[in-house]
Amino acid sequence: MEVTYYDAEVGYPTTPQVLQDYICKCCECDQSYIIVRNANDPREEYQAPKSGEPYETRLDTLEMEQADPKAQDSVAGNRVMDLLKELEVARKERNTDPMEAAPQGTSKDIDDSENTKAVVGG
Repeated sequence: MEVTYYDAEVGYPTTPQVLQDYICKCCECDQSYIIVRNANDPREEYQAPKSGEPYETRLDTLEMEQADPKAQDSVAGNRVMDLLKELEVARKERNTDPMEAAPQGTSKDIDDSENTKAVVGG
């Protein structure tokens, strides 16, 4: 996806949220397409490249590959299948009847003698 960065300085005090809303209204675009950050935003420090080095994704680094070679077994589709197997085992171990705790009809004052006549044509 194409991303464009702009450095801007405003002559009045504002917040990133107000400036983002203003830019979106002026440009007639959705707010999800604009991100406004100030210079002291912690995300700026986190994303800034260190000492002029080009940005490198951490998932591609050698340390991530050597950390745990079986790490892929516990994510995504593999983990979903493991969870489904665990749920199936738990379901088989739990032999409970959901109607077991339901109250039984032991009331003597209920019978079928009411409402025996039809409302129309009766």
